[in-house]
Amino acid sequence: MTTPPKPGEQGPAAQKSARSQMIMGAMLVMGACVFGGLTAVVLTAIGQKTGAGIIAILSGLIVLVGIVIQVIAMRKLKAALQDQPK
Repeated sequence: MTTPPKPGEQGPAAQKSARSQMIMGAMLVMGACVFGGLTAVVLTAIGQKTGAGIIAILSGLIVLVGIVIQVIAMRKLKAALQDQPK
């Protein structure tokens, strides 16, 4: 049987991992908004409404995935900060 890690033992590494994951989620959200939104606008302008709708739905799903990743990362960061000795 393994022993659980002591509080504060993996604090800085856990914080760095959570922050990196949060930034990744933010990049997904921003990228989907910019590239998906602009692609949908361009497709609508040239008359491809079906393609624009598909791109808009896909970018909306990617935004939701990015938000979920950020929420998970925030929970990890909060847990890492609570385990940190004061």
